[in-house]
Amino acid sequence: GNPIKLNVSSVFSKFRVLPQKGISFGALVYDTQKSRTFDIINQGEFEFEYKIECISGRIGSRPGTAAARKEVADPDFKGEDVDGGIKIGQFVVKPASGTVVPVKHGGQKETITVEFSA
Repeated sequence: GNPIKLNVSSVFSKFRVLPQKGISFGALVYDTQKSRTFDIINQGEFEFEYKIECISGRIGSRPGTAAARKEVADPDFKGEDVDGGIKIGQFVVKPASGTVVPVKHGGQKETITVEFSA
């Protein structure tokens, strides 16, 4: 038989998270809140889904204290669901999941809000 000629292109997910160096809440007075945002930008060919969850488990008391040493960590803890977001300790992240459409296909960045309660 005769060979069949094919053109093949391989693509993969490509995205950016901005700002790249993280977000800072600075010093806060007790019983106040402060919000910061970061963006997920899809630079690839296809839309993708994201989900934000805690990856370190939960300890109820402040790490390093005597109370924390007595507690058992919960390695399966992924965060508490709250009104379209997720609560992890003193942080609330909204939205906690979604779909990001590629910019080249008319998509826009997905802006995530992180609120810290001091």
